[in-house]
Amino acid sequence: MKAEEVIPATHRLEHSGMTRNEAEAVVGEFQKVVAPLATKEDLSELGQSLRSEMKSMEESLRSDMQSMEESLRSDMQSMEESLRSDMQSMEKSLRSDMQSMEKSLRSGLKSTDESLRSDMKSMESSMATKVDLANMEVRLFRSLLAAMLGVGALALAILRFFPPP
Repeated sequence: MKAEEVIPATHRLEHSGMTRNEAEAVVGEFQKVVAPLATKEDLSELGQSLRSEMKSMEESLRSDMQSMEESLRSDMQSMEESLRSDMQSMEKSLRSDMQSMEKSLRSGLKSTDESLRSDMKSMESSMATKVDLANMEVRLFRSLLAAMLGVGALALAILRFFPPP
């Protein structure tokens, strides 16, 4: 209750049959009860303040999210480049190992050529086994390389969909 409303309220209570002291006491108690309650202006100001704070928080969150997105993109690009480099290095190493093995096999074949000629039937089965092993090693290395590429792609996909905190 506003101060300018106190006197008219007291007069109305007096005209309804209360004594002046009773009317003042009722109005005084009513003021004590109503004083802590929020007014329409208070609620309006609070609403405006909350809208302003929410807008500020939204802008801050958008900015933070954009910054995080840029950071994640940069990290993912860096990880992708690192993975590509590692994969290229592994591929070179595998190729070198395969060439070394091929040279070793060729050298072994040359040194056993004379003994192969002398005992052709027994060595044919041995030769077929070596060729099968060499083919299996090539397939194994290819499978290993494919698996490594798959793991790398999976790691990139996981990082893309489940970025680190």
